[in-house]
Amino acid sequence: MRIEAIRQAHAADLFRLYDALDDQPPGNHPDASERLTVYFERINCWPHSGIFGCFDQDQLLGSYSLIVVPLLVHGGRQIGIVESVVVDSLRRGQGIGRQLMEDAARRGRQAGCYKLMLSSNLRRHQAHDFYAQLGFQRHGYSYHLEIDHAEP
Repeated sequence: MRIEAIRQAHAADLFRLYDALDDQPPGNHPDASERLTVYFERINCWPHSGIFGCFDQDQLLGSYSLIVVPLLVHGGRQIGIVESVVVDSLRRGQGIGRQLMEDAARRGRQAGCYKLMLSSNLRRHQAHDFYAQLGFQRHGYSYHLEIDHAEP
Protein backbone atom coordinates (compact mmCIF):
# COMPACT_ATOMS: atom_id res chain seq x y z
CA MET A 1 0.00 0.00 0.00
CA ARG A 2 1.11 3.54 -0.68
CA ILE A 3 -0.06 6.98 0.42
CA GLU A 4 0.01 9.83 -2.07
CA ALA A 5 -1.85 12.95 -3.08
CA ILE A 6 -5.26 12.23 -4.58
CA ARG A 7 -5.77 13.51 -8.09
CA GLN A 8 -8.95 14.54 -9.88
CA ALA A 9 -8.94 11.14 -11.63
CA HIS A 10 -9.86 9.49 -8.32
CA ALA A 11 -12.95 11.68 -7.76
CA ALA A 12 -15.45 8.82 -8.07
CA ASP A 13 -13.52 6.76 -5.52
CA LEU A 14 -13.34 9.73 -3.17
CA PHE A 15 -17.12 10.25 -3.44
CA ARG A 16 -17.66 6.57 -2.61
CA LEU A 17 -15.62 6.97 0.58
CA TYR A 18 -17.36 10.23 1.50
CA ASP A 19 -20.74 8.49 1.25
CA ALA A 20 -19.73 6.75 4.49
CA LEU A 21 -19.41 10.06 6.34
CA ASP A 22 -22.29 11.58 8.30
CA ASP A 23 -22.19 14.81 6.33
CA GLN A 24 -23.64 15.47 2.90
CA PRO A 25 -20.94 14.19 0.53
CA PRO A 26 -19.99 16.40 -2.42
CA GLY A 27 -20.79 13.48 -4.75
CA ASN A 28 -24.53 13.87 -4.17
CA HIS A 29 -24.66 17.06 -6.21
CA PRO A 30 -25.34 16.98 -9.96
CA ASP A 31 -22.32 19.20 -10.66
CA ALA A 32 -20.07 17.24 -8.29
CA SER A 33 -17.06 16.93 -10.58
CA GLU A 34 -17.00 20.70 -11.14
CA ARG A 35 -17.29 21.34 -7.42
CA LEU A 36 -14.58 18.83 -6.64
CA THR A 37 -12.26 20.62 -9.04
CA VAL A 38 -12.85 23.84 -7.09
CA TYR A 39 -12.31 22.03 -3.76
CA PHE A 40 -9.06 20.48 -4.98
CA GLU A 41 -7.81 23.86 -6.23
CA ARG A 42 -8.64 25.56 -2.92
CA ILE A 43 -6.92 22.97 -0.79
CA ASN A 44 -3.91 22.60 -3.06
CA CYS A 45 -3.23 26.36 -3.16
CA TRP A 46 -2.05 26.19 0.47
CA PRO A 47 1.60 25.12 0.73
CA HIS A 48 2.07 21.62 2.21
CA SER A 49 -1.71 21.03 2.10
CA GLY A 50 -3.73 18.53 0.11
CA ILE A 51 -6.01 15.53 -0.02
CA PHE A 52 -4.05 12.33 0.52
CA GLY A 53 -5.14 8.75 0.00
CA CYS A 54 -4.04 5.23 0.81
CA PHE A 55 -3.99 3.07 -2.31
CA ASP A 56 -3.67 -0.67 -2.85
CA GLN A 57 -2.58 -0.72 -6.47
CA ASP A 58 -5.13 1.70 -7.97
CA GLN A 59 -7.89 1.15 -5.40
CA LEU A 60 -8.47 4.04 -2.99
CA LEU A 61 -8.89 2.60 0.51
CA GLY A 62 -8.96 5.74 2.64
CA SER A 63 -8.19 9.43 2.63
CA TYR A 64 -7.69 12.56 4.69
CA SER A 65 -7.23 16.27 4.05
CA LEU A 66 -4.38 18.24 5.59
CA ILE A 67 -4.41 22.02 5.73
CA VAL A 68 -1.23 23.68 7.02
CA VAL A 69 -1.84 27.11 8.54
CA PRO A 70 0.87 29.62 9.51
CA LEU A 71 0.42 31.40 12.85
CA LEU A 72 1.54 34.70 14.32
CA VAL A 73 1.96 33.08 17.75
CA HIS A 74 4.08 30.12 18.88
CA GLY A 75 7.15 31.58 17.23
CA GLY A 76 5.48 31.78 13.84
CA ARG A 77 5.22 28.02 13.68
CA GLN A 78 2.40 26.32 11.85
CA ILE A 79 -0.43 23.98 12.73
CA GLY A 80 -1.80 21.13 10.68
CA ILE A 81 -5.55 20.66 10.54
CA VAL A 82 -6.64 17.14 9.61
CA GLU A 83 -10.13 16.83 8.13
CA SER A 84 -12.36 14.34 6.34
CA VAL A 85 -10.60 11.20 7.57
CA VAL A 86 -12.37 8.19 6.09
CA VAL A 87 -11.53 4.54 5.41
CA ASP A 88 -13.54 2.21 3.19
CA SER A 89 -16.05 0.49 5.51
CA LEU A 90 -14.98 -2.95 4.23
CA ARG A 91 -11.32 -2.26 5.02
CA ARG A 92 -11.57 -0.81 8.52
CA GLY A 93 -9.54 -2.43 11.27
CA GLN A 94 -6.67 -3.25 8.90
CA GLY A 95 -4.32 -0.42 9.87
CA ILE A 96 -5.22 1.91 7.00
CA GLY A 97 -6.43 4.71 9.28
CA ARG A 98 -3.24 4.43 11.32
CA GLN A 99 -1.15 4.71 8.14
CA LEU A 100 -3.12 7.77 7.05
CA MET A 101 -2.70 9.51 10.40
CA GLU A 102 1.01 8.64 10.58
CA ASP A 103 1.36 10.12 7.11
CA ALA A 104 -0.45 13.28 8.24
CA ALA A 105 1.93 13.61 11.20
CA ARG A 106 4.96 13.08 8.95
CA ARG A 107 3.77 15.69 6.45
CA GLY A 108 2.97 18.08 9.30
CA ARG A 109 6.45 17.70 10.78
CA GLN A 110 8.03 18.25 7.36
CA ALA A 111 5.97 21.44 6.99
CA GLY A 112 7.18 22.75 10.36
CA CYS A 113 3.93 22.22 12.27
CA TYR A 114 4.17 22.08 16.04
CA LYS A 115 0.86 20.21 16.34
CA LEU A 116 -1.90 18.48 14.41
CA MET A 117 -5.49 19.28 15.20
CA LEU A 118 -8.72 17.55 14.30
CA SER A 119 -12.28 17.51 15.44
CA SER A 120 -14.61 14.55 15.64
CA ASN A 121 -18.36 14.38 16.03
CA LEU A 122 -19.40 13.62 19.62
CA ARG A 123 -21.28 10.50 18.45
CA ARG A 124 -18.19 8.88 16.87
CA HIS A 125 -16.94 7.01 19.94
CA GLN A 126 -14.88 4.49 17.95
CA ALA A 127 -13.10 7.35 16.18
CA HIS A 128 -12.34 8.97 19.54
CA ASP A 129 -10.80 5.75 20.82
CA PHE A 130 -8.82 5.41 17.59
CA TYR A 131 -7.38 8.94 17.84
CA ALA A 132 -6.54 8.42 21.53
CA GLN A 133 -4.63 5.22 20.66
CA LEU A 134 -2.57 7.29 18.21
CA GLY A 135 -1.61 9.76 20.94
CA PHE A 136 -4.13 12.51 20.22
CA GLN A 137 -5.37 14.15 23.41
CA ARG A 138 -8.68 15.81 24.05
CA HIS A 139 -7.90 19.50 24.39
CA GLY A 140 -10.34 22.24 25.27
CA TYR A 141 -13.60 22.63 23.41
CA SER A 142 -14.33 22.75 19.73
CA TYR A 143 -16.82 25.35 18.57
CA HIS A 144 -18.20 26.13 15.17
CA LEU A 145 -20.46 28.79 13.76
CA GLU A 146 -22.42 28.26 10.56
CA ILE A 147 -21.81 31.48 8.64
CA ASP A 148 -23.06 30.51 5.20
CA HIS A 149 -25.06 27.52 4.02
CA ALA A 150 -24.62 28.27 0.32
CA GLU A 151 -22.22 26.19 -1.75
CA PRO A 152 -19.39 28.20 -3.33
